[in-house]
Parts: sequence; structure tokens; C-alpha cells
Amino acid sequence: MAEKTEYAFPLFHRIGEAIRPAIKSKYWLWIVIAVAILMYIPLLFSGFYGDDLGHRFSSNPTAAARLGYTLEMKPQWWNLYGFSTHAAGYFDMLRDQGFFYPWWATDTIRVSFLRPLSSALLALDFRLWPNNPLPIHIHSLLWFLLLIVVIFRLYKDLGQSITVAGLGILLIVLDDVFTSPVGWISNRHSLIAMVFGVLCILLYDRGVRQKQWGLIVGSYGLMAVALLTSEMGLVTFAYLFAHMVVLDQDKFINRVLRIAPFLVIIVVWRVVYSALGYGVFGSTLYIDPISSPGLFVSSMITRYPINLFTAVGLPIAGVIIAATPQAALVIAAVCTVAVVLYVGIVFPVLKRHRLAAFWLIGMLCALVPMSSGIPASRNLVFVSLGLMGLVSQLFVDVASMETGEISGFARVLLKIHVPVLIILYMVVSPILILIQPNMWQVSTDEAKRSFDFGDDPALTDQHVTIVNPPATALYILGVFWTAFTDEPIPKSMNYLSSGITPVEIQRVDDRTIRVRPESGYAPAPGMVVDPASGTLTSISVVNVYRTIDRSFFYDPNYLTEVGQTVTLSEFTVEVAALTDDGRVAEAIFTFALPLESEHYVWLVYDVASQLYQRVAMPPVEQTRMYP
Repeated sequence: MAEKTEYAFPLFHRIGEAIRPAIKSKYWLWIVIAVAILMYIPLLFSGFYGDDLGHRFSSNPTAAARLGYTLEMKPQWWNLYGFSTHAAGYFDMLRDQGFFYPWWATDTIRVSFLRPLSSALLALDFRLWPNNPLPIHIHSLLWFLLLIVVIFRLYKDLGQSITVAGLGILLIVLDDVFTSPVGWISNRHSLIAMVFGVLCILLYDRGVRQKQWGLIVGSYGLMAVALLTSEMGLVTFAYLFAHMVVLDQDKFINRVLRIAPFLVIIVVWRVVYSALGYGVFGSTLYIDPISSPGLFVSSMITRYPINLFTAVGLPIAGVIIAATPQAALVIAAVCTVAVVLYVGIVFPVLKRHRLAAFWLIGMLCALVPMSSGIPASRNLVFVSLGLMGLVSQLFVDVASMETGEISGFARVLLKIHVPVLIILYMVVSPILILIQPNMWQVSTDEAKRSFDFGDDPALTDQHVTIVNPPATALYILGVFWTAFTDEPIPKSMNYLSSGITPVEIQRVDDRTIRVRPESGYAPAPGMVVDPASGTLTSISVVNVYRTIDRSFFYDPNYLTEVGQTVTLSEFTVEVAALTDDGRVAEAIFTFALPLESEHYVWLVYDVASQLYQRVAMPPVEQTRMYP
């Protein structure tokens, strides 16, 4: 009589045996696609968000005309993501108007991306449905469904069992890192890039295994297409490199010769990319590894472990821009410890499966270029490809592992960790997908309030000055939204400070004030007073505003000098003092008319109510703190 098999994890084994027939069913892919559609239906009705508002605005002549936009200022259909290359030619006009650039902004910052194929599809969408986001969202969802199909094919082609591949594709669908690429229209470029990237890996693997150079050459073409959809296509090379190291069993020199053309394509793409003026320069949020290698390497210290922990565990990547540098380092250290423990837990899988090592190396390499962008879950889609391939193998192995195959200590770790992963990937992550539309709505409402100056028709002939703006970047989205309404838009606007901060204003004469924000202009993220408790906090939304403002408007390499002036239509600003790190600490504003003129509207932002209050400037020779 055969001995009864003793499994190391009987409960997991029973669960695995129960769901295995469904996963191995020929209908499983259709079931997963149905789950994806049900999960992402709420995102179809999430409307326009973030950059979508700008793309919609630039495609609508009536809305654009309300802000004085001319046909020459409209971005080309292939260049919707070339933000700064388009705006740079009109920097002075846009700064004078004040809706898109504050007076203290510099024209040295460039944040522009060459994504012609994704841009063309986006331009077509806004041409066909300029005021109806639903069909545009459906378009994005279709790309995601196609991505599901090609990833499932890749999982199976690389040699994973049908059970592992089926579980892996389900985990992909439930992974919240795909929420923004699917639901945020402007972020669709990462989905499209990943579709062509996965097809590239798929074709290359087949070509290598079958020794067919036609397929390999085809994979080179797919790599080029992925790069033309988005710079995120570059991450494809992380898995091609892992394939060369782990899966390709040919002579080393042959492996190198096969993969070398991918490097040539990347180099040519980057040369053209830079020659056309695209890339990131002067930004502290987006970091170009080529133009700012030192900053990129230093940022990796915090960004890499936090991004990895976000991919593996909880979505905390965005906390980096809300935290002080010291707090970010502490969080990164904690994440590093957690990730090292995770690698120790999956080590038995790595020993048993060569493919698991491929996924691990691929995802770890994929995180390197991803650390150059804004820290956010939405930038981790390529990482999810490897992670879910690895995790699905871990789950299947744990369900089938016999008692003698694993030590007691490793068994304890898996007993703790596997249920945690199941909860994270199959409970927490789907919840995050479902609540995301509400989170976007909150953000959009905040942007609307930032540009809500009342309904007085006189505003169209007035200049609005905000003493303590919540975040300069918010106004850009607010003005895009208002352009589609009947609400009055000021003739122009600007700010006496950058961000929510106490501001000291001294009246010099009837037209002149001396302004000194408490932290100077464009302060770096730091300790912030919590308005509720009055205590200092290391993590605050104020730091998010500071980080975004510095990234898009303040170039720390730009040399500011005392006595430097900025002349706009409504006022002239003279730099009166600098901070120790070279930022503007004090500025003297001289307005074209007396400050009591009805032409001027003075507003203070109230943090508690998130509304504006009208104020007056202090009498001549008097000083007042605002708010």
C-alpha cells in the first residue's frame, strides 16, 4: 500500500486542488478577461483627470480661446507629451498671464517626452470624442485586455505550467499598479509600450529557442515600436538581459551578438530623443540618468527599495514626495529589510526553477530605469510582469510542497508570508482598484477649488494675486477645467509666495510691497506644522506641493542674484534677498496701479475651509502677516 503524501501546507494544498481544475480549463483566459472587465468598469466612468484636462483643452478651440491660446500654440498630434518643448517658446507670455507659470519660474526646466505613437492615438481620441471620455476609456481598456492575452501567452511560452501561468495572469489583473494606465487616459502610453515590449520578449524567446533569425529580427522591430510609444519601452531590455543570463543556453558570444542590436536601437533612440530636445533637464522629480547621473544615483538610495516594496507589498511609493529626505531614508531602510526577507522566503522557489531566477533578475533590473520617474505605483507595470510570474510559481510550489522538502524555519516564514501575500494581491489590491475613481475625483475637486475665485463677471478685467497659493501646479488643472465652464476667468493672476506658508508683507508706497514668505520661494520638502495638532510632522501633503512646484518651476542650478528683476504686464519684481541655498527669500513688487485699485483682487487661501478670502494690503509703511 502506497504511503500517504504529507504536504508541508495542507490547507494551501487543499485550496490549490480545489481551484486547479478551473485554472487549467480552456475557458480560464476568458474568465480572467471577464474579471478584468468587471474590476475596471468603474474606471470607465472616471472622466478626465490630470493631464487629460490639458489634452482636452488644447483640442478644443473654444476653451483654448478663453485663455488666449492661438492655433500656433497648439501641440502637434504627435507631440502631446512634449510639454516643455511646446511651452518654452511661449514662456514669457504664459508667465505674464500667470495661469501656467508663476513669476519666479525659470525657463531652464524641460520635462518633455517623445511618444509619437501613443500621442497619435490620444489625438485621434480627442478628435473623435472631445467631450465624451467613455469611448476613450474603453479604448484604454481594450489595450489592457490585449496585454492580458500577450502576457498569458508569454507565461506559457517560457515554460511555466498552465497552472502557474493561469494564476499569474489572474494576479496581473488584480494588481493595482495597472489602475492608472487603464483608467487615466494620458497614462495609457505605458500600457501600449508594455504590449509591444511583451511581444518583443515573446518573439525573441521563440527565435532563440527555434534558432530562427526572422523572429529575432522581428523582436528588434518590436523594441523600436515600444520605444516610439513611450520611453517606458526601454524597460523591455531588463527582461531581454535576464533572458540572456538565465534562459539562453547558447555560447556566451552568440548570446551577446543576438542581444547587441537591442542596445544599438536604444542608443540610436536616445540620440534622436536628445537631438530633438526631448528629455528631462533641471527637474528634481523626473531625473534623467544621462544628463543628471549623480542625482539619479543618489535618488536610487530611497526610490529603488521603496518602489520594490511597493511592487511586492503595499503601494507606498508616493510617500517619497510627501516626506522629508530624512524620513524617506528611514522608510527606504525599512523597505530594504522587508524586501531582503521576501527574497529569503522565495529562495526555495529560485533553487527549484530557473524561470523564477529569470523573473527575479528581470524585475530587479526593470526597477532601475523606473526609479528615474515620479515615484508612483503606475510606473511599476513592467515590474509586475516579473513579480507575478515569480509569485504565482511560489503559490503553486507552496501548495504542492511535501514535508521533507523544506526546513522548519522556512516553513514558518512561508506560513506567515503566503497568507499576507494572498491578502495583499487578492483583497487589498482589488479594493485599491475599485476606490481609485473616488480618489481621482477628490483630486479633481481640489484643482477646481484652487481656481474658484467667485462668479463676479468683473473678474474678466481684473488681476488676481494670491498671497499663499496651496500649490502652483494645481492652478494649471483648475484653469483647464474652468475653461470649459461659464465661470469668469481673471484677465491674469500671480502669486506672492510659493505654497501654503505665512507671508510677511510690508507696504512701501501706494504701488509697492516688500514680500517675505516664511520659508522663501520654492522651499524644499521639510518638517511641516500639522494644522490639526500644531505639531511638526515629517510627512505632509504640503511637501507634495513643494516637490511638484520645485520640479516644474524651480531649477536649483539656475543662478538667482540680488537685484535681478522680472517685468510683467501688471508688476515688476526685484529680488531683494536670497536664502542660504540661493533661493529667493524676499522680493519687492511694484504694481502698475495703486494697490487699492478695483483692477486688483487680493486673496488668501484658508487651509481649513479650502476656500479663498478677499483681503487688503497693509497701509503704507505698515507690515502685516498673512494669513
